[in-house]
Formats: sequence, structure tokens, C-alpha cells
Amino acid sequence: GTTLRRLMKPFVGVDLNPKWADHVFTEDYARLELAQVYEHIDEFGHLPWIRSERQVQETGIDVLGDTVNLLESIENLYLHMRDMDRKSDSERDSLLNKIES
Repeated sequence: GTTLRRLMKPFVGVDLNPKWADHVFTEDYARLELAQVYEHIDEFGHLPWIRSERQVQETGIDVLGDTVNLLESIENLYLHMRDMDRKSDSERDSLLNKIES
């Protein structure tokens, strides 16, 4: 229970009040454009919300924090794929309308 979590916290980063990555799906989430992500990767060699290898080597793995960041990455990918899918559908519909006209 709670005692075990408190004992494990220094070892595995157990948070008694964890945050999760659901904020990615809220309207006020400031999602980076893919061009911004690419620029960050080119400059720093890792995703903007993921710690660098050097940071992990220096501070260790934060099980919860790193998991939340990985989940945020996955959710961002789905949001970008959804946007691309909608754009593709819109372009296809527009093209079909031009063909049918």
C-alpha cells in the first residue's frame, strides 16, 4: 500500500500524486508543429519532451516522469497522424468534387 510506495519512491520514482499525459488532448495544449520538432531533433539529437541520454546518465531514470513523457510522445504522434488523415480526406474529397463537376 502507501507505505510500500513511500519506501520505493527513492528507488523507482513512485509518485503519490502522479500526473498523466491526458493534457495532450485538451484544447489549450500547445502542441509543437512537426517542423519545430524536426528543428529540435536536428539541434539537440532528441525529442523536445524527452530527456537526452546525457541527462539520463547524470540523473538516472525517472520511471514515472519518463513514462509520462513517452506516453506524451505517442499521443502527439496520434494527433499529428489524425491531422494528416483529416487533411488527406479533405484533399481527396475536394479532388473528387472537382472531378464530378
